[in-house]
Amino acid sequence: MKYNDSKRYALLQGYVKAVNKGDISPLIGFDLYEIKAKEIKDELVGLKISNDINYEITDFSTHFIDRVLGQTSTSHEGMRLGTTIEQLKDSIANPRKISEPFFKNMKKNGEEYLDERINITGKSCSFVYSRKDKLVVQATSFGEDIMIIINDKNKKFVKNHIPNADKILNSASVRDALEAFSDWLDMNPDCWDENGYDYSDLGRQAQKVYDDILYDNVYANKSNT
Repeated sequence: MKYNDSKRYALLQGYVKAVNKGDISPLIGFDLYEIKAKEIKDELVGLKISNDINYEITDFSTHFIDRVLGQTSTSHEGMRLGTTIEQLKDSIANPRKISEPFFKNMKKNGEEYLDERINITGKSCSFVYSRKDKLVVQATSFGEDIMIIINDKNKKFVKNHIPNADKILNSASVRDALEAFSDWLDMNPDCWDENGYDYSDLGRQAQKVYDDILYDNVYANKSNT
């Protein structure tokens, strides 16, 4: 992949940050990180959400690369599987729900501005799209339509931080619960740092709770069958 120096340096900075914060495994070298970035560029950039010319994807954040890679290639407790390119392509082509716009105060290259974003929900994942910058910021996989189980520690986090917590805690299925959780996480400005392309401390806590719920309800069940 041919980057100019600034583009490749930004990619390297994103890689180092993701490794240091535990968003991806240190076993994933920068070469593999670049390969995944190229795959995203080749497969997703240029696509239009629901084939709408006003919603073309022209770029992606380094955080989005982290979300596609995940922390592990096979299910392990406390570690997040990535969101696949196939899941994302299906959600881009066939969105089931497009949220109302929400806004994030941004600071980039010394400029401050208000970024308008939407959350796109598909069959098996959701992602955040910046309408101003026309890039994808974040991606999250969903579980299946099964009854949900949430441990007491994670219930406490949901009750303390998420409005209308009952929508998650009393959900009829894990998919519905995770979709509601993802909507709150993606659209809550307190979950994002000042550059708008990575999680704040609260966002990382929330993502850990989300990953625990996903593992306990989906991957742990599969590993026991």
